[in-house]
Amino acid sequence: MAGQSKKTADLTDIEALKAQIIEEAKAEARRIIAEAKKSIEPEPAPETDRIYDEGEEYVTVRLPLMKNEGAKFVAVNGENILIPRGKDVRIKKKFYWVLQQSEEQNETAMRLIQGLSDDYSEKSTQY
Repeated sequence: MAGQSKKTADLTDIEALKAQIIEEAKAEARRIIAEAKKSIEPEPAPETDRIYDEGEEYVTVRLPLMKNEGAKFVAVNGENILIPRGKDVRIKKKFYWVLQQSEEQNETAMRLIQGLSDDYSEKSTQY
């Protein structure tokens, strides 16, 4: 009988060791999966967050009254607003940046048009 109880004790030890190994393997698998998820979904760069946050701040603007022009439509990433002319309004900076870029593009276009017009006028007087 002593031999029988030793075999039972050995089996109990083996079962306990098996359960411990399985738990350790599961814990390691969870750790590996968590690391893999981190590599798939990288955290946004701090600079990106700062720009986003800054774009959500408000600024006061006044669009000049213009003949034959009503409110100005501005859209940024699916969010849009109508900015009335001739009065102070508070808008998010991201919309202000779009207004600035639009003005810069208009100015560049006007300079190009003026340059082409001047060239045309100069050439037309030569003939």
